[in-house]
Formats: sequence, C-alpha cells, structure tokens
Amino acid sequence: MQKINIIDHFYPDEHWVLLKYHIQHEQYQATYQPKGIHYTDRLQAYPCWESIDFSKVENHSVYNITKVAIEKTFPSLKIKTLSTLFRKILKSEIDQSPFKNRDQGLLHCDEHADWAGVVYFNLVDSIKEGTYLHESPYHSIPHTIIGARQNRIAFYKSTLTHAAGIDPNINERYVQVIFITVEK
Repeated sequence: MQKINIIDHFYPDEHWVLLKYHIQHEQYQATYQPKGIHYTDRLQAYPCWESIDFSKVENHSVYNITKVAIEKTFPSLKIKTLSTLFRKILKSEIDQSPFKNRDQGLLHCDEHADWAGVVYFNLVDSIKEGTYLHESPYHSIPHTIIGARQNRIAFYKSTLTHAAGIDPNINERYVQVIFITVEK
C-alpha cells in the first residue's frame, strides 16, 4: 500500500447517508489540537469540537461501518486497533486563534498510530479545506494538497507531517478522523 491513498466514494451510499446523519446530530465537546500541549484557553491552539471516540462504545454503528469500509478498501491492512471520531471546526473560532488568516492548521504527525485517515463531510468541495502533507515539520510549503470532497478519504502513513486546510469561505468544517495501528 502506498504512503498516501485518496479514495472517492469511500462509503457505500446507504452508509454515507447514515454517517451524514450522525455527524450532524452528535454531541460535541469543545477541545483543541494538539492535545499533548496544555493551553489555558483552547483558542490559543487550533480550536475544534469532537464527538466521542466510537471505538469506546461497544458495537457502535459508526465504528462498525468504518471498520468494514477500511477492511474492504485496504484488505492487506492487518488492523490491531482502530479509533474514529467526528470533528467540527468553526471559522468563527479559527478567526479568534493564531490560525486566523492562515491557509492551514498546525503541522503535526499522529505518532500514536501507524495510519491516519480523514473523511470529508463538507457540503462544498474545496482544495483549501483539505489536508496538506509536508516533507517535515520544518517545511511550511506542502508537497501534496488533498482537496476536501464529500465521501473522500485521505488515508496516509501517520508519520507524514500534515495539517488541516483552512478555507476562509467555509464557516464549518466536518470530518471523520480515523487512526489505525497494525499488527507487526
């Protein structure tokens, strides 16, 4: 499998409809990225809202649908753990943060996993609202930009430096994030 995978129509239509319902009706908790650093005010970081981690709820439909889609799309992946949640980012909060007038969020790697995925739920396709991949945390110019399109997954090695895109014309960004560790 390649280090970067882009799959359109990741979920079958019947699952996509269910997930769109879930993402709009979930309870979200105010938080920020990166979680490993303490901020006294979440607006000092990259502010976001997160649902529960669906892997922590026994037999949750979002978790089950996600796991089946990953296994079907990437059959050679030997999943040890999979966690997934929904994330909502509000432009009104980004505008109060250090990321105001920037085109991307914080450059980071997801070192707690082997693979990371982002499924886009925005109503409007946007190259700016996608995922920016970088050579390293020291390269501010991305080498690859994956545009946000409904039901597209950007699936990549979690050691790749990346950042969420910020489109100034989009008021709310909805994504599903997926983290996978594999059996060695």
